[in-house]
Amino acid sequence: MSAPRQAQVHAVGETAVAVDRVAETGARLACPVCGSSGGRAFLSVDDVPVFSNLLAADRAAALAGPRGRIVLTVCPSCTFVWNAAFREEIAAYVPGYSAAREQSTHFSEYLEHVASLLVDGRGVRGRDVLEVGCGQGDFLRLVWERGANRCVGYDPSYAGDTEPGPGLRLVARAYGQRQARRREADCVCCRHTLEHVAAPGALVDLMCESLRPGPDALVFIEVPDIEWILANDFVCGLTYEHCSWFSPLSMARMLESCGLDVVGLRRAFGGEYLWVDAAPRGAGGNRLSAPVANRLADLPAQADRFGRAYRRKTDDLRKMLTALTASGRRVVLWGAAGKGVALLNAAGMGHEQIPYVIDMNPRKHGHFIPGTGQEVVAPEAMVSYAPDVVLVTNPLYLDEMRDTFRDLSLSAEFIVID
Repeated sequence: MSAPRQAQVHAVGETAVAVDRVAETGARLACPVCGSSGGRAFLSVDDVPVFSNLLAADRAAALAGPRGRIVLTVCPSCTFVWNAAFREEIAAYVPGYSAAREQSTHFSEYLEHVASLLVDGRGVRGRDVLEVGCGQGDFLRLVWERGANRCVGYDPSYAGDTEPGPGLRLVARAYGQRQARRREADCVCCRHTLEHVAAPGALVDLMCESLRPGPDALVFIEVPDIEWILANDFVCGLTYEHCSWFSPLSMARMLESCGLDVVGLRRAFGGEYLWVDAAPRGAGGNRLSAPVANRLADLPAQADRFGRAYRRKTDDLRKMLTALTASGRRVVLWGAAGKGVALLNAAGMGHEQIPYVIDMNPRKHGHFIPGTGQEVVAPEAMVSYAPDVVLVTNPLYLDEMRDTFRDLSLSAEFIVID
């Protein structure tokens, strides 16, 4: 049986060195958003699992799963960040892929808040709503129920286990030109999908084709904020699946190139995410009065600093986790999604050191973590194991996790990995 492999990290400095290194892979050096050829690679991580949310049915498959390379590259012109070594052909999404977190009370409340933003805040009631990348339809169902909307969602990973009702249609298919030509939407939503797309502007162009002309036409986008990742040195946030990373400025540049005006922009979920409302240019919406700007004064310089800090952070994580497990304490991780998978692989922590990963999503139970082989279990499985330490990659869930353990009469030290 294969052993877990620690990802190989390279901090990339000079532009010439970066270009030489990524050119070996036939990487994308021109910025996918603005077309600038001045992209500069600032971090290379080899041998990372291709999928974080497509768990394996057995440990052998988890350890032998496909791997890829991350070469993070920043555009000095528009501040877009992308994986220049991303290969779309090895990262196809299929039924069984599940990033759902709706079993978490905290995340369910957050999702209801997002739905309220659209229905109550933006007046999306009695409308035709299309969602690109709908997952299992949890968000779209809320928009349908709360606003009496007519909704359709597309996602190749849709497993068909949501029971749609009249006015709600979920399709296990990728959204493309055929769907866009129908021009059937007053509002198009795209949540946590653009970061998975190598050419995000092309997808937004299709989304614009789906919109019916009119003053109420709206595009709503939610993506991770690269500024939050860089400012917090959050090494657990990097996964192969996320090949496109937006700042406010790069998002605005892309939307403008697609004929859209930004009419609303805010940060959410503890600052991790960007919410963006956009409307077709000249459709009657009020664009933001001030130009969209980043919080970081010099995002490319911050990216270079992050690239240099990545090795130190991952080394520190590995030393801390090795010391914990070597002390004889029983250590588990909570969260079998991107951050958890990234943490275990970056630190090279296999199932021998950390045997279990807790997750609330029942679709993941009995499956295994890509690259490191931990079994994913429900919180109730910890009653017999009685862990001493629980690792947490997102403090927003900490109170909920502690309450769950308390209800199970379990006591453990919770350590947040920042």
